[in-house]
Amino acid sequence: MTVHYRFHPRHGEQMLVIRQHSYRGEAAYIVEQRDGTLTHLPIWMADPESAKLYIVPEPYPSLEALLELRRVLNAAVSSPSSDAQSGGDGARKETAAVEPSGEKFKHTNSKGDRGEGTRVVGADVDLGHTGHRKGSGR
Repeated sequence: MTVHYRFHPRHGEQMLVIRQHSYRGEAAYIVEQRDGTLTHLPIWMADPESAKLYIVPEPYPSLEALLELRRVLNAAVSSPSSDAQSGGDGARKETAAVEPSGEKFKHTNSKGDRGEGTRVVGADVDLGHTGHRKGSGR
């Protein structure tokens, strides 16, 4: 199997596939590296089509992709066991978020205490027909 994804450190190398499995919901190969150790390699990185991926100066994700990202982030932030907000015991920790304006938002943690913390913003942002936020200069 050849690593075709050009941004992978093993790009262009032939690797021996030991087996295939799923890791965190993604199909992956277990491959043997040059030093004999085993590692995961997402299957899509071995697809010749992955060589066509490139970096652009400014990303233009589709509205659907942005909405899906928002859904995933909302689920992660609202989950009591979220690594982003918990210390591993399910207890929420105080965190501070600053908007581009510099304003901090207040929230009530799971114990009912008031404090500075995170807030998911942008649900009511008008993307209009361009897919960009109004006032973003685009």
